[in-house]
Amino acid sequence: MKKHIGFTLFELLITVFIAGLISLLAISNVLSQIPNFKVKEDIKSVEQALKKARSSAIKKSCVINADFAKALNNNGENGGIIEITEQDGTVLDSIILSHNSLLNQSSSTIQNNIVAFDYRGQPLDSTGATDGFNNTNNSITISYYDGSNPKFSESLTILPLTGNISKN
Repeated sequence: MKKHIGFTLFELLITVFIAGLISLLAISNVLSQIPNFKVKEDIKSVEQALKKARSSAIKKSCVINADFAKALNNNGENGGIIEITEQDGTVLDSIILSHNSLLNQSSSTIQNNIVAFDYRGQPLDSTGATDGFNNTNNSITISYYDGSNPKFSESLTILPLTGNISKN
């Protein structure tokens, strides 16, 4: 009598089924985290935009704004848009966030959706003074929205006096 070495079709099907089930669970877990990864990437873009606005203000010796007004809504297939502008409204640069990544107005404390930097790189309050920009009006939160509810959020803080930016 010969001994056959190998697997039966039934054993092979069970093994493939179990491997497929484990893969399906792993993939669904990774896919659910994609919005979180997008928000982390977008907050880095916002940080770079703020640093660019501060640097431009110092280089040009004038007030430069990071305007978040268009970051409150999706813009077509894109998320919110942050514009770096001169005081007269001239747009120097635009940063486009991922779809459904928007400024979370209820968690952000910046005034009038604008962060302004003076010629020294110091942040300005809504009246144009550096001493009014304090710890109560210096945070920016970007959230990934699922409908009207924020699902994932990341925040930045702009330090008074120095204008340095730190992640929360």
